[in-house]
Amino acid sequence: MSMNFDYIFIGGGTTGLPTAARLAELSPTLSILVLEAGKNVSSDPNTRIPASYPKNLGNPEVDWAFFSTPQSHAGNRALYLPRSWQVLGGTSNLNFMQVNRANIEEYSTFADFGINGWGWKDLLPYFKQYENLTASQESQDQAHVFVNSAVHGTNGPMDVTYPIEITAAQDHFFEAMNELGVPSNPDSSSGDNRGVWTSTCAIDPTTATRVSADTAYLKLNSSNLHIVTEARVSRIVFKPSPKGEAVADEVEFIQDGKVVRAKVTKEVILSAGAYQTPQILELSGIGDPAILAKYGIPIVVNLPTVGKNLQEHIYVATTFELKPSYTSWDVLRDPVVAAAELQRYETTKTGKLSTVPFAFAFIAPDELWDKQEVSDLKKKLGTSSSETPFTHKMGDIQKDWLSNVPFVEILWIGYFMPSNVKAEPDAGKNYYSLAACLEHPVSQGTVHIQSANVTENPLIDPQFFAKDSDMDIILDGIKYCRKIASTKALAEITVGEVAPGTSNTDLREYAKSNFSPVFHPIGTAAMLPKEFGGVVDEHLRVYGTANLRVADASVLPLHFTAHPMATLYAMAEKAAEMIAEAA
Repeated sequence: MSMNFDYIFIGGGTTGLPTAARLAELSPTLSILVLEAGKNVSSDPNTRIPASYPKNLGNPEVDWAFFSTPQSHAGNRALYLPRSWQVLGGTSNLNFMQVNRANIEEYSTFADFGINGWGWKDLLPYFKQYENLTASQESQDQAHVFVNSAVHGTNGPMDVTYPIEITAAQDHFFEAMNELGVPSNPDSSSGDNRGVWTSTCAIDPTTATRVSADTAYLKLNSSNLHIVTEARVSRIVFKPSPKGEAVADEVEFIQDGKVVRAKVTKEVILSAGAYQTPQILELSGIGDPAILAKYGIPIVVNLPTVGKNLQEHIYVATTFELKPSYTSWDVLRDPVVAAAELQRYETTKTGKLSTVPFAFAFIAPDELWDKQEVSDLKKKLGTSSSETPFTHKMGDIQKDWLSNVPFVEILWIGYFMPSNVKAEPDAGKNYYSLAACLEHPVSQGTVHIQSANVTENPLIDPQFFAKDSDMDIILDGIKYCRKIASTKALAEITVGEVAPGTSNTDLREYAKSNFSPVFHPIGTAAMLPKEFGGVVDEHLRVYGTANLRVADASVLPLHFTAHPMATLYAMAEKAAEMIAEAA
């Protein structure tokens, strides 16, 4: 195979592979190369069977299994940060398959910063373009939803559907939220995700298997798309241009222990994710000169904000024991039940293995706090001794969001969640967990190289709980989870609280010891104007370069109330059209 291509994509993951495949379809005369560090595991049962998703977390065959630096505001814990690597399709083969969108106001944030073309109305056609929704009336009734067909697609490559297995205990969760005055949301994809709802999932409704970037987008007509797996990119090689911008000329990668270079004639698109995109930028000479000089890397573009602005959702789970007449996914811990469920899945494509046991409640600020508490929180948001133009603007936006945008997500988890209070469930018992998730963290971290060698993982410092408001919101979320469990609807099916436990009065220490990232890192190559610390412009082009773009979660400048996968697929569709138009 010739190593000369019109376009080279670095990363065949959740955003990179769909962008490349759609571009190949739109521009059939162009040659397109995808360099993917992993291999194709599309037939792996632990990847394809929906309820088997936990088996791959931490598995070195499919997961980078990064860890953070010790977190000084969280008891010096080093947190597990999964990212999928030995997998074509990336984290779409490792995540929890939830396909949901943020609020209209949150997508408007781009315009607030002067970035145009990324608002709700701009993105909605692309949300619909990737989607192929299947939702029978029976599945809608069971999931407590009513599909708004105006905001969904039915001809896209990505199959999505509602869970086909929902327990009676989960129905009680909906009743509990309604009891607290939180309404059911008939279709959270409509631009308002407040309320309690069931998310669509990336699951094929016919085969009951995970749908990922590779299984969905490699169905497109794209014979001009070339994919090289087990190819780890070490750097982008640039040449100068008369205009002074750096021109990407080659991409260097390691395969079978050998260094190989591929030449590019048009553009390089970097899609390595929020942890590895800044790593590759810095290894290529784009970043903070002080960091590059430390490792002897020549400066190509002086762009000090590369690797900054890392943001991540975090959660703390509370766990409750169910009464004996109610079951959860904990039954799969019994080998006899697990074997029976596997047989049921293989023969009928139904049962507990066919889906994932989650439901969502996004709590509006006035449902969580009174007016005085909202006023107090506004005073904390955006206040910092090291305030920058970006953090100042971010604080103002988040204060505005307190009028109606949720800051806390409550995730219903239909099984036992381990903690330092109780690490394992009791045999034969069933549980449910309520996770309080922080949606708009104020704390910002960094991702930087710690070597000139690509095989040495980047240094990831999320700075969890560096800002007091993050902890305050999480603690309010934990208390709200207890409030949910005390409703009539849930109290009547609950034996009692397992963790933190009613005798545990130090919720702050419990949170520090048991919180976890939700595995939604963003922001490290932010799409912002340069004066706000941007790394890429609204066309996804890296400042100071002529033909390098970034298309992945690293460009999202501010976190929002959704799991990012749906937004990243929409980004991929938009990016492909953008690149094709400029070809």
